Amino acid sequence: MMMTRRFEQTHLDRYFQLELARLRALLKRRVLWLRQQWHHSPAQDALNGIVSDRHADWLLTDTDRDAEQRFYLENPSACDFTNRAEALKNDVDRLREQLGSKQTLPMDVLGHVFGLGAFERDVLLLCAAPELDGDFQALFGYVQDNIKRDFPTIHLAYALFGAPRSVPQLSARFNANAPLRRYRLIQLRDEPGPIALRPLSLPERILDYLRGVNHLDMNLQQHALPLPPPLLSPTLKTVGRRVVRAIELSRSRGPFPIVNIIGDKDGGQREVASQVAEELRIKLFELNPTSLVEQDVTALIALLEREALLVQAAYLMDMTQVDEVSSRLKRLLDMLTTQTGFLLFLGNHQRIEHAPRLMNVHLSRLNNQDRLVMWQSALDNAAPLLDIPRIVQQFRFGPTGVGQAVATAHNNAAMHIDIEQQSQSLSMEDVWAACRQQSEWQLDDLAQRIDPAYVWDDLVLQAEELAQLHEIAQQVHYRHRVYVEWGYEQKLNRGRGISVLFSGASGTGKTMAAEVLANALDLPLYRIDLAGVVNKYVGETEKNLRRIFAAAEQSGTILFFDEADALFGKRTDVKDSHDRYANIEVNYLLQLMENYSGLAILATNRRQSLDRAFLRRLRFVVDFPFPNMNSRRRILQRAFPEHVPVGRLDYNQLAQMEIAGGNIHTIALNATFFAAADGGVVEMKHVIAAARREYAKMDKLDSNSMFGEY
Repeated sequence: MMMTRRFEQTHLDRYFQLELARLRALLKRRVLWLRQQWHHSPAQDALNGIVSDRHADWLLTDTDRDAEQRFYLENPSACDFTNRAEALKNDVDRLREQLGSKQTLPMDVLGHVFGLGAFERDVLLLCAAPELDGDFQALFGYVQDNIKRDFPTIHLAYALFGAPRSVPQLSARFNANAPLRRYRLIQLRDEPGPIALRPLSLPERILDYLRGVNHLDMNLQQHALPLPPPLLSPTLKTVGRRVVRAIELSRSRGPFPIVNIIGDKDGGQREVASQVAEELRIKLFELNPTSLVEQDVTALIALLEREALLVQAAYLMDMTQVDEVSSRLKRLLDMLTTQTGFLLFLGNHQRIEHAPRLMNVHLSRLNNQDRLVMWQSALDNAAPLLDIPRIVQQFRFGPTGVGQAVATAHNNAAMHIDIEQQSQSLSMEDVWAACRQQSEWQLDDLAQRIDPAYVWDDLVLQAEELAQLHEIAQQVHYRHRVYVEWGYEQKLNRGRGISVLFSGASGTGKTMAAEVLANALDLPLYRIDLAGVVNKYVGETEKNLRRIFAAAEQSGTILFFDEADALFGKRTDVKDSHDRYANIEVNYLLQLMENYSGLAILATNRRQSLDRAFLRRLRFVVDFPFPNMNSRRRILQRAFPEHVPVGRLDYNQLAQMEIAGGNIHTIALNATFFAAADGGVVEMKHVIAAARREYAKMDKLDSNSMFGEY
């Protein structure tokens, strides 16, 4: 993060050579005066660790404020040093003329930017001198009559460069609000004793700047990061141009405004801010709210102000990334919006009222065309080879998400590149996998991830139900063609979500069907237990549901809401406030499903208890009937993986067991374990033994007629 000023080092070396020579001349002149005044031996006093009587008498002498200046005018040697200092000052001016307007000395830039006079610039030179030439450290101790005071002080600055007559003028140059201290151009060590005798020094950042190197302060680099080049869509470009015009108009009347960019998380706030900064030809750094709140706010504000001026920078603080605004963060925001003059961008979900210099900018939600342009820009040469419309329709990433997904895709591709190959082009599989990696983690704390293990051949359903499942998969796959290419999204302001109800008894294949869809569509699948989401406290259920859908929105994850009976019920007759509120919760869930960009599935064991009004709002309702004998036979035949050694099984007899498919799969698994311990081949005796265990678990009576000789 290094930004180096273009300045020829030979000119800078010459500048310091002249200025340090001028400082030596002023020090020599001061030494002449002190030697005339001293009636003691400073070295001996320092060695003895005492203040001698003669030294005390000298210190108690009434001060003639004009005596020193008269000495400098009347003493020939002092006059020579004064003339020498003035000549060197003129040499510096000639160097400035030689450089012209194309190059400006770093010291002059500091003076212009922070409003420093000649005295303040000399103070900076005084503090820089020991860093540039170590001999000055000893000289400072000598001229301050204290070998331990070998550092610049306010007292020394006034002694060398001239003190103002009035006390207010004396304090104005070094008080906390004066430029030198407000912008942390100098450091005044916090220690006991008079302020005028405390050590003065330059922050390393300012010393580097004077040497010609301009970089963001090290104390700020961990909190302020440069932003990557923005991925801009036509919509965001239009907003950015409008903001630039508004800022330029605002600047003609006063300081920079605070631009509050309102939109969804990763809705383009960073990109608009980056575009504006680029057009204004200033750098943009993103502030980390989490780390900033741990800092001294006053010192932090001073650093931000100074760095904004030195590197010509603006800052962005994206509050959409913050879950909760602490009191410390609120205080920081208040100070940023009221006590600074730099250009500040805020990313927010909502407006800010009653703040000075405030400019609220609303971002509309990114549409598919915006995302298509961003993906094409991010993928560059790989774009024509990929099915970008399908990616756009499935993964609702904003600009940051798109950039991160493409970077992950390149890493994925690099992992399976042949050693002989120099490069690896991106495949659809690389990008799709990267999109899934980018999005899945957001739901891990809110729902249970299911790794799908089943495919279409594992399903045993009637033709009608199987056809419905294929239709669901087709609607997910072809959304971009229907909604975008064929223009259906213009006619549907809501209700574009694919909402589905799976109805059937436990074990009839509802979860398996969800896994089959996830496998077929190559999408993540998350199970949400609605019994755990529903909360007895008013508003908490909606809050829980909102968090789930918000986390899933970008990825188009398949949401599988199990135990929907915990929320759904027949509520046409409202008997009390609880029933009325339950209706609100159900309506809210259906509203979220209708607006969700992906596939949301509700699973229930009791369809008959659902209100018909609720059912009409669902796109698909798929019934999973209890399997008949023929279906149970087919389930049994498919229950064992291909590598399991299976002997002669009487599937007709086994199909007489009146149990659901989930129970059949449990029997097959337990039978396989029995066989593994008994010769290694699954026989009828193993299946019947497993079936008896399952019947006992279900409190279901078996019969000899069903199991026959076994």
